[in-house]
Amino acid sequence: MEHYSFTYDQCQSDITVSVQNVSTCRDRNALRPFYINFEFSCNALLSNWIIDEHISTQARCVQEVNAPSMVATVPVSLDEFLHNEKACEIIAGEIKDFPLWDMECQKVIDFVLRKAWEYVISMPPNHNVLHLHFHVAMQHKTFFVERRDLVDWMIQYSMEVDEVPMIPAKDSSIESLERKKEFPAGYEAVCMPCSHFFHGDCIKKWLRTSHYCPICRFEMPTS
Repeated sequence: MEHYSFTYDQCQSDITVSVQNVSTCRDRNALRPFYINFEFSCNALLSNWIIDEHISTQARCVQEVNAPSMVATVPVSLDEFLHNEKACEIIAGEIKDFPLWDMECQKVIDFVLRKAWEYVISMPPNHNVLHLHFHVAMQHKTFFVERRDLVDWMIQYSMEVDEVPMIPAKDSSIESLERKKEFPAGYEAVCMPCSHFFHGDCIKKWLRTSHYCPICRFEMPTS
């Protein structure tokens, strides 16, 4: 089992990767003389937290969402496995939809390949297939400062540091976002397709400047 913690500008991630199942066998009908069958399952708990700009040490949770479970199966040949960069590329391509930032994804893959090597060298000599099931459990926390100028600050900051052009989301996609009355004081919360929740007025203002989710970079439709 491996645990990682990451902190970004306004986000905090805690990720645990564990080996759920290991098995080897002799497959005489295998199309490859040797291969590793990586299986991945992923569960994520996403939460939004409010920080009072005058009391920065205190935060309160205003929303928790369990993201849909995700799975992926990745067969990797021995030649691909022995070329670390190729194995990383193959696995990354199959788990690209997991809610992981690039650095988080690379840490997960490094652990997976390291554990796979431990099992490969201990396999019975007459076995040619290794099955590995890894589970990725994560908690993503997003912190919002309770101040009126936050959205303006985020937009300005993104325009200064983001290499991707700021393209607004399509008006119809903004208006069709799911609305829920779950923020404090009766504020309207809006749920994006990626399952992240935001204050209704704030996210609408943001999406009229950028079509990306501020947390996971999910792309909303553009005109």
